[in-house]
Amino acid sequence: MTTRRSAGKGKAKTKPAQDKAEQKFKAAMQNLEKIAQERMLLANDPFSAGVKMAREVRKLAEHIESEVESVTVTSTEAGYAGYDTIGVGVGVS
Repeated sequence: MTTRRSAGKGKAKTKPAQDKAEQKFKAAMQNLEKIAQERMLLANDPFSAGVKMAREVRKLAEHIESEVESVTVTSTEAGYAGYDTIGVGVGVS
């Protein structure tokens, strides 16, 4: 008598959720770049339009950094990353 394995068992997943999220993030970044290029091509003053878009992207990046820092502090209770120092603490969850 032989045993038969089902098709889905025993195989590792090829696309974990983390990879899908990374792909979505990369696609979003590429779309942002395309939008920025289009806006600069259509703008009366491409330099000014580019500077304004860069300023908005920097604001978003700063917001993301502050969110990361707040999550780090709450999860470790001692995490800190500055321009010249890095502090790492071990917290208890």
